[in-house]
Amino acid sequence: MNIVLYRPQNIYNLYNYIPLGLIHVGTALANAGHSVTILAANQREDYWHELSFHLKNANWIGISATTSEIPHAVNIAKQIRMESRVPIVWGGWHATLFCDQMEKSNLCDAYITGPGELAVLNFTDILQHGRIEKKHFTMLPDINSLPSPNYSLFSDWKWYVGNSLTDIFSKNNPNNIRWLPYQSSIGCPHRCAFCVNVVSNNRTYLAKEPYKVIDELKGISESYAVNHFKIIDDNFFVQKKRVDEIAERLIESHLKVTWDAECRVDYFSEGYINETLLIKLKQAGLVQLTLGIESGSQRSLDAMRKDTTPAQAQRAIELCNKAKIYVRCSFILDIPGDTPEDIYETVRFINKMRRYPYFTCGVHTFRPYPGSELTESLINKELITAPKTLEGWTETLVRNHTATDVVRHWLQNYNISSPVSFYQSLESGMWIKPHQLSNPLLRKINTLFMNIAKYRNRIMFYRWTLDRSLYKVFKNYCYAKGLIK
Repeated sequence: MNIVLYRPQNIYNLYNYIPLGLIHVGTALANAGHSVTILAANQREDYWHELSFHLKNANWIGISATTSEIPHAVNIAKQIRMESRVPIVWGGWHATLFCDQMEKSNLCDAYITGPGELAVLNFTDILQHGRIEKKHFTMLPDINSLPSPNYSLFSDWKWYVGNSLTDIFSKNNPNNIRWLPYQSSIGCPHRCAFCVNVVSNNRTYLAKEPYKVIDELKGISESYAVNHFKIIDDNFFVQKKRVDEIAERLIESHLKVTWDAECRVDYFSEGYINETLLIKLKQAGLVQLTLGIESGSQRSLDAMRKDTTPAQAQRAIELCNKAKIYVRCSFILDIPGDTPEDIYETVRFINKMRRYPYFTCGVHTFRPYPGSELTESLINKELITAPKTLEGWTETLVRNHTATDVVRHWLQNYNISSPVSFYQSLESGMWIKPHQLSNPLLRKINTLFMNIAKYRNRIMFYRWTLDRSLYKVFKNYCYAKGLIK
């Protein structure tokens, strides 16, 4: 069969990552003998011309969308309905979160939840041999039997490989990094109250065997001249023995690549991630860990059900700094029930962590991701609303749920949490790092703003924020003029 897989535009025009989910699904279909075309709208104005050309011979089209891509995805589905009778199959996080809306929508002929490799084969087989009698398809795969992802199924893969990284480790080698995302496991067994994995029942941990990980990393590196992998697992470090063996095999393979991954801070202990393992991971190419610390307040951590402590977070940062591994830490301010003191506890914690040279952080106010427990608490209090239909997810509503810059009326401490999140992230260079600006004057201006933010953070002064408005103008100018590499 001829199958078109499509990633819509998102409302923020952010396209740093190759559409890996579609590549996984497309690889499974192609290996089964089907003809697969993967398209991404990105910022193209001619996306419909290209899509409509491929639809002429398509047996079905798959649309994979996160919530921020839904407004465009709905418009595309409406256009397809007007010009074609091709079945529309939905996948991605939004379809997984809102099954009831997919069931009711006449823009959806079928939808897939969870890992899609086997589910799409099941759907295609049914379509090939008869009539579709159900909408929902889901099948957990044997992850070790899945084929290695064929990135070249996506014609624009070369642009993504050479796209710049904003991670702090990239400042050491900003012009020579060729990277791709890679997934070695599915799911996370933990119970964080804001996490999509809990809402979507994605807590069953499925992991590729170490030999398969190494074989795939080696093959991808050789095929696409990649020297860095962003391992996008929700939780790479669930099984210590597996991580240890992957590190040993990487060292033995002499594969000249670096990599980064995500980790929990409570894994850092003498019996789990200790100095010995971190040294081995460093030798195996690890350059950065993303740590979801989320708060310096124990009361807030308990409300999030993180099951961690600030002391564990500090230990993780200390150990990574000893091993000279960068830590990119995330923090969430002003969750439902937070007080000003909770926020200032987080500020004090971050300020204390700034003494570690390999520490950096991104700080955001609470964004009510659709379906999470904390989001549902706001809906129940009628502080936010959620659409009842697929078509109801307008750009305005999506921004209210996911944007970083909207005025969030549901935040109890917005006048504190908003400037704190801005200045802490600015100090870390989360929007523009100096090494990303080749113009010396612009680099100095950016550094000046970062130093002002640093001073504000140390004295915890977050009023009279004219410099914040000026920086937004500066940042938007740099992006609009393509001055950021």
